[in-house]
Amino acid sequence: MNKNILTASTLILGLAACGDDFSPDQTVAVTPDFDSAVVIESQKLQSGAPLTAVVTDNNGLAGATISYEWMAGSTVIGTDSDTYVLTDSEVGQTITVSVSFTDDDGYESAATSSATAAIAVEPVAAVGTIEITGEAILEQVLTAVITDDNGLTDVEISYQWLADDVAIVDATLSTLILTEAEVGSVITVSATYTDEDYFSESVLSQATSVVTDGVIVESGTIVNNSTELVEALAAAVEDEVIKLAPGDYSNPGELIIAASGVTVTRTLAALAVVDGTAEQMAAITGSVCLMAQTEMVDDQGTEDAADDVITAVAADNVVLDGLYFSTLAIATGSDCETASSDDYFVQLTTDGNTITNTTFDSEVDAGDKTAWLHIGGLNNTVTRNTFMNHRADNDGAFLKIDSATDATVPTIHTIEYNLFTGYEAAGNSSAYGVMLGNTTGTDSVNTANNIFRYNLFDALKVKTRVIKVQSSGNDIYGNTFANGYGMLSLENGQNNTVRSNVFFGANAHKYEAGVNANSYGNSITHNYFAGQGVSNDSERATLVLTSNEDGDSGNATITTSETTFSNNTIVNNNMPIMIGAKGCDVDPLNTGTFSNNFALNNYTAAAVTELTGSQGPKPVNSSHGTIADDCADSATTFTGDHFYSTLIVGGSNGTRNISAAITAEAPATAPTIDSNGYVVSADAGIGADTTLLYRITALDVGANSTWVSAIAH
Repeated sequence: MNKNILTASTLILGLAACGDDFSPDQTVAVTPDFDSAVVIESQKLQSGAPLTAVVTDNNGLAGATISYEWMAGSTVIGTDSDTYVLTDSEVGQTITVSVSFTDDDGYESAATSSATAAIAVEPVAAVGTIEITGEAILEQVLTAVITDDNGLTDVEISYQWLADDVAIVDATLSTLILTEAEVGSVITVSATYTDEDYFSESVLSQATSVVTDGVIVESGTIVNNSTELVEALAAAVEDEVIKLAPGDYSNPGELIIAASGVTVTRTLAALAVVDGTAEQMAAITGSVCLMAQTEMVDDQGTEDAADDVITAVAADNVVLDGLYFSTLAIATGSDCETASSDDYFVQLTTDGNTITNTTFDSEVDAGDKTAWLHIGGLNNTVTRNTFMNHRADNDGAFLKIDSATDATVPTIHTIEYNLFTGYEAAGNSSAYGVMLGNTTGTDSVNTANNIFRYNLFDALKVKTRVIKVQSSGNDIYGNTFANGYGMLSLENGQNNTVRSNVFFGANAHKYEAGVNANSYGNSITHNYFAGQGVSNDSERATLVLTSNEDGDSGNATITTSETTFSNNTIVNNNMPIMIGAKGCDVDPLNTGTFSNNFALNNYTAAAVTELTGSQGPKPVNSSHGTIADDCADSATTFTGDHFYSTLIVGGSNGTRNISAAITAEAPATAPTIDSNGYVVSADAGIGADTTLLYRITALDVGANSTWVSAIAH
């Protein structure tokens, strides 16, 4: 607080004293109270924000006329107002205000405030949004929720609720209790306010669904048990919606969808049950074979008339949404049971189909090799599904996708945001998480152009291949492979891309591995691997270049071409790179190139995580080194790679020339850990671009998930 500078003399009422005597005529000097102060108040010290001068004086200011002088440093910026709105001219400067006045007791006073902090630049206006939460049901409460990055603390907001765009009388709070008057209408809400950064906003929500009286009326065909489901599907017409209400759907057998555009889902009552009985959830259990298929239609309705015209009619654009399959078994004698190939529970082999928000949970009585979901045809989508608890003693896969059958027509399936978890088959060489292609034959080299992205493989412990690729032109990116065994194996086909995926293990098993690739134009780039492998293995490593499948009939029809391994990061893995893996044909391996990869062993991080190797620093395998070189005659090249371990080249050959790579026991400059926990080389352009990586969790993907990748891959 500042003392005022007084210009008036102190009033002397009198002064007299005679020893200890006192008389009524004696006068006393009294010092008046004229303490005054001024302070600056503002919510924000930034361009565009208002400042207010608040003046106090113990003698009162009711009749005072106050003069103001605002200063930015030593420059006068405003006078004769108790407020001042900051401009860009004051950015970086401190502000004071001085006042002068005559108080209510007649004393002339003056005061100067303390200086503010330096003024900041004006913030960028963020557009506010408003949404409505709550159910559009009679007597339920709707709530308006506003989001504004400029801040809403202590902001006064004016609301107006509307029914069919007409203002509801007296509905001006942040909440609305729905009445009979709103039944049959859609509700919106508008709001106006000035945010913390002093930007004026006016926002309007999206409309709710039509307000109901609470009695849910389901549209579509409602079924209540297996028998009704079989009948409804058999009689379904184009674009019909069939909904499973709570009931017994055990052992429905063969379920055939023969009409295009059919949607099969569950009622709201069934969907609302998260952890109930099979009947409450309307779960399909036991023996089942659900298929969208092509039917042969006879225009005469007979099978033997000479003039019959038989037309193939495909059930395309089928949607399976929100179904729940549990404790499944093969439907004996159905089209899902095959003698020489995999058996299936669901088959979508027509075009344009979608399966989403569906859960497959366990099998109890399947064949020796069962692929739970079989996808064929063209342009099908498998998105946001959960596949869990495959039988450990069974071969097969959660998902099988056919290779392209036409060399000129790519299949272009999209497989995204799915969760694959719970399959322990480390003793089964024909157990897979996903089969991306289904043949070693010539169909495998036809261009498929499937998109396989943002899926999580969690604790799949298969012997050899977590994904077996037998098709061409696939783009596999943004996936996470966590705590499992098996490789992503590019075996049959060509021109596949594997990029920006995250792999990590627990240094617990020799089957923990990364990517295996043939020599037919594949690209493996910007992937991240940590904590994989614990001991010697003859065919598994983090990055494997092989010619093992060159003799397969499909691969034999194409010419080997460059397969590149570039900008991959490998941290504390037992066997980072392998050349050979049961295949040392010279010509294919000569086309392999490694460049700008970053392999780091014996790395001690400040904090041990799954992304630095969950078991801490690990050396390379003492026999195989960073590069397990088992092929003496191949001319696979290494350029610009950075390899750090006690043994760089090992294996049965162990003499490869890698002079174009940088090698040492440890980097001269220690790597860093980025904000997401990934290890980053100190040398620019070496290893994976970690801004393209995201470690997917089980909360991000699977049935009813909503996460969307923010990375522009």
